[in-house]
Amino acid sequence: MARQPQQQRSAAPPPGANAAMSMSAAGRAALAVREGLGGQPGKEGGAYNDLADNCTVGIGTLVHYGPCTPEELSRPANPAQNRADFDARIRSAEGAVRHAVPHRPLNQNQYDALVPGGYKSGRGMRGAFVRADRGNDGGVADEMRRNVLIHRHNAQGQLMGPPIVSRGLISRRADEVAQYNRPVPQPPLRGRQ
Repeated sequence: MARQPQQQRSAAPPPGANAAMSMSAAGRAALAVREGLGGQPGKEGGAYNDLADNCTVGIGTLVHYGPCTPEELSRPANPAQNRADFDARIRSAEGAVRHAVPHRPLNQNQYDALVPGGYKSGRGMRGAFVRADRGNDGGVADEMRRNVLIHRHNAQGQLMGPPIVSRGLISRRADEVAQYNRPVPQPPLRGRQ
């Protein structure tokens, strides 16, 4: 009986330069504060209308496009669910950064500054991710600063009107650019004894 040729196994792609990275506790705390209600100690936010007038809950988790109904606004907050949603969205955003920046190793501050782009902006931050992967830090800052538009949607998710520049996002992006450019302290070298 003739032997079947063995299928050639393709090698697994090498892990990306940032495959082992995860958002630091300080980065998570900064993101929670920037996202609003849920990030403020003791305010694990119930439903509210975000800057684009979309129904949002907890730490910036979109419930649906369009404003919250009075019934949604009256529901009590669910802190455990808000934290679980936050954690899941961070894991997803971390994956987006690791996938989009596979070639250039990032330091912790750079990584922590890019994750919010995957958390909230996704496609709008694609240019920043590409520039980070190419080592173009000035281009990363420029792309982050440009990502300050709010897009209003109706309840069916269709865009309504032109985008609006958000002063709040201008401030947030400035904070993220500063974080991206902040050097990571190096541990002191130990002398020979």
